[in-house]
Amino acid sequence: MVRSLAIVLMALLLGAGVAFAAAQPDLTIVPGERIGAVALGMSEAELTQAAGPPDQRMMQGRDLLFTWGLLTARIPGGAQGVDEIVINDPRYATPERIHVGSTENAVTVTFGQPMRRSNSAGVQTLDYAGMSVLQRNGMVMQIRVRK
Repeated sequence: MVRSLAIVLMALLLGAGVAFAAAQPDLTIVPGERIGAVALGMSEAELTQAAGPPDQRMMQGRDLLFTWGLLTARIPGGAQGVDEIVINDPRYATPERIHVGSTENAVTVTFGQPMRRSNSAGVQTLDYAGMSVLQRNGMVMQIRVRK
């Protein structure tokens, strides 16, 4: 009887662990493809289906912006889908573990020298294939995924 109860409790605990693991959000940055559940090319309906209703939906010029916390997706005016995804949340990371808060050295060691480097108002932008990394004072402050 005690052994049966122990087996049942173990099965319940393991099942709860699997359910908990399945409920974890996707926090992966994939350059040229996606950030979490939000992917380049998604329509407004697909965004809502994948990420839920946005916290904010607004027009910026001709562009339509959707925001979920520190994640923003942009559909440019006249386009059918997302062309840029922006993250300011340090929980999201590339498979190589580059995230908001990483150092410039970590970025260049991981991805090499950028294709282009620019500087505006103290913010340095490192452009790589499918991704731009914005940093200030040697620390990543924002990551943008694009085609």
